[in-house]
Amino acid sequence: MAIVKKHGEPWIRVSPRGKQEESESLVAIKGETERRWGTIDLNSRLDLDLVAVSAVPGPRSPQEAAAPAPA
Repeated sequence: MAIVKKHGEPWIRVSPRGKQEESESLVAIKGETERRWGTIDLNSRLDLDLVAVSAVPGPRSPQEAAAPAPA
């Protein structure tokens, strides 16, 4: 760690560290989560969320907003 100047202001510079091993407590939490709820497939969950969001109409364009509403 070092205190450096950036744009005339003091900044803290931290060197990147290598990948660390998972702690025993994190491994235990992951194991208990797996035991209780099984594996969560984040990719399929994301796909479902994107489908739900795309079904919601977005904001109208300025041209659509300026057009008279249908009677």
